[in-house]
Amino acid sequence: MDRGTTLLGDRNARLFLGVSLSAGFGNTAMSLAAPVWVLALTGSASLAALCGLCVYLPTLAGPVLGTLVDRLPGSGCS
Repeated sequence: MDRGTTLLGDRNARLFLGVSLSAGFGNTAMSLAAPVWVLALTGSASLAALCGLCVYLPTLAGPVLGTLVDRLPGSGCS
């Protein structure tokens, strides 16, 4: 039996994959819909662009902020 068959045969793995896919779809849909919604409500392209920036900013800044946090002295997990 190969790994794919046993992975999909495991109920917990199927649940994890299903939840991960639906959460990813929801996050993507919201990140695309939020600026359009702001544009429809306000009629302002600038506010829609600002909304889009605020939605994507954590993704864009995550690697930089993660590197900075890793270099800070602290208790840490290890």
